[in-house]
Amino acid sequence: MENVVYKNHETEINELINLLLNKKNQIILYNSHEGYGNTAFIQRIMYLLHTTPDYQILYAELTPSEQNPLHKVTQNIVSKKEKLYQRLQFFSDEQNCSQEIPITLSAVIKDITNSETLAALFSPQESIPIYAGFYQDRLKHNFFDLVHIITRQQRVIFFIDNIQFMDNDSFYELQALLQNPAITLVLFKSGEGHVFDKFYDEIKYKFSEVELNFPEPDIVYVQKLATLYHKTLSEYEAASILSENKGNIRKILCNMRKPENSDSNLMLEDQLIKIIILYNDYITQQELLQICSYTPYEGIISEEEISVCIKNIANKGLLQSITVLETRNIQYKPVSDIDISIDIADKMIISRALSNYYEHCDNLDYKHLCHAWHLNASINLMNRNKCLTYKVLLYALRMGYRVPNEILQYAKQQKDLNSKILTATFLFCNANYLSAKNLLEEILIDNDHRSFQVMHAISLNRCRYHDLAETKLSNLIETSHNIDEKTILVSFLISNCIHSRKLNQAKSLYEKYKDELKVSKKYPYFLRNAATVFDALTAYQLRSNALKYFKESNDFFGYYSTTINMTNYFLHHESVEYTISIIQKAFNELQQYNANQIHLAANNLGVCYLYAKDYLNAIKYLSLCFEKAQSIMPKGYAAINLSAIFLQKKQYAKAHGYLDIISDEIRKSKLARLKAHYYLQCSLEEYVNGNFMQANAAIINTGKYCSQTENITVYKAVNFIKNNMGNNILYDEKMFSSMFVPCLLEYWTINSIDVLSEDFLPVHTA
Repeated sequence: MENVVYKNHETEINELINLLLNKKNQIILYNSHEGYGNTAFIQRIMYLLHTTPDYQILYAELTPSEQNPLHKVTQNIVSKKEKLYQRLQFFSDEQNCSQEIPITLSAVIKDITNSETLAALFSPQESIPIYAGFYQDRLKHNFFDLVHIITRQQRVIFFIDNIQFMDNDSFYELQALLQNPAITLVLFKSGEGHVFDKFYDEIKYKFSEVELNFPEPDIVYVQKLATLYHKTLSEYEAASILSENKGNIRKILCNMRKPENSDSNLMLEDQLIKIIILYNDYITQQELLQICSYTPYEGIISEEEISVCIKNIANKGLLQSITVLETRNIQYKPVSDIDISIDIADKMIISRALSNYYEHCDNLDYKHLCHAWHLNASINLMNRNKCLTYKVLLYALRMGYRVPNEILQYAKQQKDLNSKILTATFLFCNANYLSAKNLLEEILIDNDHRSFQVMHAISLNRCRYHDLAETKLSNLIETSHNIDEKTILVSFLISNCIHSRKLNQAKSLYEKYKDELKVSKKYPYFLRNAATVFDALTAYQLRSNALKYFKESNDFFGYYSTTINMTNYFLHHESVEYTISIIQKAFNELQQYNANQIHLAANNLGVCYLYAKDYLNAIKYLSLCFEKAQSIMPKGYAAINLSAIFLQKKQYAKAHGYLDIISDEIRKSKLARLKAHYYLQCSLEEYVNGNFMQANAAIINTGKYCSQTENITVYKAVNFIKNNMGNNILYDEKMFSSMFVPCLLEYWTINSIDVLSEDFLPVHTA
């Protein structure tokens, strides 16, 4: 029945194909409604285009639980093992071959999962599964790079169904995709979506687009559908069916064919529908048969009866289906508006059958691993979840996925060494340094493997335990025999010295190691981190050299993150317009790596727009930083920058509000730079409002902390307020320009998994 729902859409099919063939529009948006046949229409178009050599077709169907098109399409590519998968795998191996990426955890994987397959995922032959950490989804990054290579010869058509479900991460990733003019997005919107509306409002003026309305079924269409069931409907009858079912094709199809089955068959159909609903994904008939074999009904019903019932359910319009082009297998999923009651007995029987089915599956994807875990928890089969927890964490490391909080909490609670090793490694590679530090300290009691020592030292640095970090990093540097590891450790030690105000020591480290580390492929990170300690011109030269090395090694994360670190130089030596163009491009490119770290670039881009007096864009990007930041340094800087905007615009309550939100954390913080900026902004706010006593108190605090930062601009602002205390001076735009001290952020980190040695094979417990 999959052909029925796009029957009579020849006009729309031809229209879309013509739009794609003329290559003028990068965005084609269809406004539609649930049940109008969007999915089948897309499948038909894809079927017609998939043999065309000029096009590479990609597809993602979003749901409320799967909201990221890039995750979905890469997951589809990897799971199908089709031609594009082989090309992506080859490309990833070429970009990140095994000698450049540590082979980690393979022994512990085999030990705790008893799975050669999972262990092989971390073997030297293929690189997709073993790259995670700060890039968090290396697979997605490689997908971006591969798409750019494909577009040299083919146009990429990216169909996204139910775009209204898109998430915040995909907001930036899709914009990054659209920077390539050889990519076209065909979007189907079947409901309201706040994130999508923001996305579309922003891109529709930047890229060529066309907006269409997907046709609502009409009376003639309903009459034609009826003929497929050997029925003749009058216009009145067809109009009534349209009205009763609100134009939903699947409901209309259900009306067209009333069941002619026995009561027992109807009951079986109900059970099959309930299994498909609780499975919560597209399912093949063969998979459904296997699940049924684990129910108490096994032996009571035959495979033939199940096959007949599946066809009947599909014919009633209760299932949507897609055909996998490579295998021609049909996959089924219940329509979204299906109304069926699932009682406690159904849930118990089906949940246990699904759990048993999952238990016997060798290659579950990430979604079903998590589904199996939650099913086991719901029916008190937690004994099965220890192994599943390992698999979820390994898959998440492999693909850069987020782990559901309840699964991560369960992993943290396990007391055996293997659980601690895997959980600590996952937390470290995903920049959850405080939790990683605590677990690593437990592991180091029983296992002092060097990789644990390295992870612990870096975690101490990132958690601001500067004295402990300095001691440990220094010791590890002295005993390091791997030039790349040594370069990473020295880079972190330099940042550690800078943050603990040991600037001369940081300079000495640079001078000591600048020649020795040149042979390392991580050398540009050393240059990038060292640059901060020098004067503006020297810092610019070091970062420029880093950019050259990053470009030569095709490390675009390093290239664009270093560009962000040069924001202050560009603002002082280039036009604001040029600076915005450079930093905006870096921001756009960095979106493909890790949206959790994009706040660093967003803050600096917001400051650039503030200098350009583009307050709407400034507020937008600074707000992104404020919302995304997980620690007080970036959150505080974004809040101070936002306060400065609203103070200049005489929105005093809003200006004070941002300072008030961060006040408690700032006072507890030991970060002198952050405190100096905070108290300066407080003094400006009090000064502008005529509260000279409070302004003076804030100035005293500013002076106390800016003496540790050597920020000339801060000193200038402090002296101005001191000299004019008690005078009612208008805080106008000119004064704002001379008094505003921007809070800019820098990238310091390196891909966390790179610090693990290639012989990292943790000792296992029995």
